[in-house]
Amino acid sequence: MDKKIFRQRQLANLKVFATTAQKEHEDEQLLERILGWEELINAETVGLTWSLEFEVNTWPLIQQLWLMEKEVYLPTANQDKSMDFKLFSDRSDLGFSRFGVGEVMSAKTRINNQLDLIIVPGLAYSSKNDRLGFGGGFYDRFLARHLGIKTVTLANSQMFYQNTEWAVERTDIPVQTIITPEDFYYL
Repeated sequence: MDKKIFRQRQLANLKVFATTAQKEHEDEQLLERILGWEELINAETVGLTWSLEFEVNTWPLIQQLWLMEKEVYLPTANQDKSMDFKLFSDRSDLGFSRFGVGEVMSAKTRINNQLDLIIVPGLAYSSKNDRLGFGGGFYDRFLARHLGIKTVTLANSQMFYQNTEWAVERTDIPVQTIITPEDFYYL
C-alpha cells in the first residue's frame, strides 16, 4: 500500500486506540519489558522522544532511566532536516517543535549523537523490522549517518504487523529490535 495512505489510516487508528484502557495496559507491559532488556541495562546514554499521546508513553521510561543513572537525550529537528540529540534532565527547559514534539530548548545543552541506544519512534512496524515513520525522514537520515548505534522500538498491538503492509524504500532504515507486549523481534 502507498505509504502516505497507510500513514493516514494508521495515525487515525492510533488516535482511537490512545483513548482505550488497552493502550495504557500495553504501555505498562512495554515499559516492564524494556527495563528488563539487557541492551538497555548496559547502555549509559539513551535517546528517545517525548511521546505524543497516541504513541507509547515514554515519560515513565524517562523517569526510570534517570533512576538508573542513565543519560537521557531528546531529539531536536534542525532547519536543514538533520537531527541532534540534546541532554534532557529534570532541570531542562522543555518546549515543543512545530511538529508538536517535545524538545530541549536551550542552545547550550550538551549534544551527543553517538548514543549507546536510540528508542526509535514510528507509526507502524513489521516482523521484518521495517518501520513506518512520520514521513519526514529525520531518523532514516540520522541513522544512515550514525552507523553502529543500537536501535529499538516499543510497538503496541496497533503498531505491529506480521507483514509489511506499506511500501518500503531503500532509504528506510529498519529497527534492530522491536519490543511488543508479547515478544522481541531482532534484525
